[in-house]
Amino acid sequence: MAIADSGHPVSHPPAHAQLRSFHPEWLAASARWFAPVGLLLGSLLWLAVWLGAQYDPWLAALLGLLLWIGITGGQAGP
Repeated sequence: MAIADSGHPVSHPPAHAQLRSFHPEWLAASARWFAPVGLLLGSLLWLAVWLGAQYDPWLAALLGLLLWIGITGGQAGP
């Protein structure tokens, strides 16, 4: 359970939570954003790796990994 800025616990829905209803138009409306968002995220990651590579390859790898985790919200555990 995460702690909000106010210090109170914030509960997140379980990873297996499902929508109560699905409308196909939602998927169609969101699909148009897949490529632009992918381009934006990829560009940010490329920039971080490129900047890190100006100093050291390990720094490039570390910056790329940390930004990737930060952008996508990747976490280990609940």
